[in-house]
Amino acid sequence: MGEKKGILSIWAGTISDITYEQFRDDWMEEKYNTGNSDIEGFSKFMQVYNTGWYDHDFQDIRFIEKPILFSEFIKDCSYYESYADTVIEVANKKKIHTCNVIIVLFDFEHQEVKDQITENQALSFLGSFPYKVILSKEFLDILNKK
Repeated sequence: MGEKKGILSIWAGTISDITYEQFRDDWMEEKYNTGNSDIEGFSKFMQVYNTGWYDHDFQDIRFIEKPILFSEFIKDCSYYESYADTVIEVANKKKIHTCNVIIVLFDFEHQEVKDQITENQALSFLGSFPYKVILSKEFLDILNKK
């Protein structure tokens, strides 16, 4: 578990009755000065899904208030063209057809710990998958003009 170039780990699900600001502050913000060294510097997401530390520069967090089709929502994630088909297939098998949250950790391979999974977890770990950095035509055009 941890850093691994060219691999992403992805979670998706629905968290109801919460705004983006609440999600960001409650789920993704790392907590400090808690008085509990076991959770010091970890977010709720890190704790609930047992990710350990990861580099925030390589994460994609997508949140909308109302769930939409997973197959459409994933298109908002970076480099989705290189992994979306496989991840959508896994999501369908896990019966995740709609969601309002997607979290992708790039260059990070997560190993799910089966005995730590509870049925009330809001997000499902879909797995770790290879991905490729795909630069858009517009970005390549800009680079070529320099």
